[in-house]
Amino acid sequence: MGTRHLGPERPGRAERVGGAAASDSRSETAAAGILRPGGGAGPMDDASGAGAAGGAARADARARGEAADGADLAAPGSDRGDRADRSRRADRADRSQRTDRSLGELLGWVVLGSLLLAVLIATLAFDRRGRPSLVGDEATYAMQAASLAWDFDLRYTRAAYDRFVAQWGGPPDGVILQSRDGGAHLTYGKPCLYAMLVAPFVRFAPQRGALLANSLMLAAAALLAARTLRLRLGAVAPFAVAVLVFGSVAFAYVFWVHADIFLLAAAASGFS
Repeated sequence: MGTRHLGPERPGRAERVGGAAASDSRSETAAAGILRPGGGAGPMDDASGAGAAGGAARADARARGEAADGADLAAPGSDRGDRADRSRRADRADRSQRTDRSLGELLGWVVLGSLLLAVLIATLAFDRRGRPSLVGDEATYAMQAASLAWDFDLRYTRAAYDRFVAQWGGPPDGVILQSRDGGAHLTYGKPCLYAMLVAPFVRFAPQRGALLANSLMLAAAALLAARTLRLRLGAVAPFAVAVLVFGSVAFAYVFWVHADIFLLAAAASGFS
């Protein structure tokens, strides 16, 4: 019999077999990692279960938070409603108070204006007949204003004297005069601001012109005083001024040809 020589095995087949065996081994190992004996879960199942449990816990926490927020929003609802009601009542009370103050202040201005208007009408209807002649410094102021109104100067002359007698029905009494040249030229010995202010009124009404100017100056003084006091006293200022002016003898000076009302108006203007 002849002998068959078998050559060495080809390595390619053995390597392929070995590679297959290794692959099968790895597959079995992976399978062993996924499925444990006795039906137990593998590591991946544990991770998936832990993730699901964490998600459920987070969802539960969110639900509890939303429920708590809802409770927080619902619980103070009645308190917010009470606060809103109190705020509305306070707003209504404040509006009512402001309305009352506005009406009171308006009434004060009406009262003050009515009294001032009454004084103005009284000066237009005032009749000096039955009264004593001009007293005090009235004759000096009256002649001074007439000289400015007709002669445009402050000199005391025979023409000024005759004009006064014609307008007032008698000679001036107690005229205050002054001179710088030994009596050659006489002028009135009173400041001329008041006479300059009333001269236009005297030109059109020799007897009542100064009184009309006085009434307008009194009105200006009262209104300026009320406007200034309103910043401190508020709505009561017009009433206060009406009481101060007409509850005293201040308004009586309107009916005298004196500078007192002029000084009152100047003081009120200075403080306004």
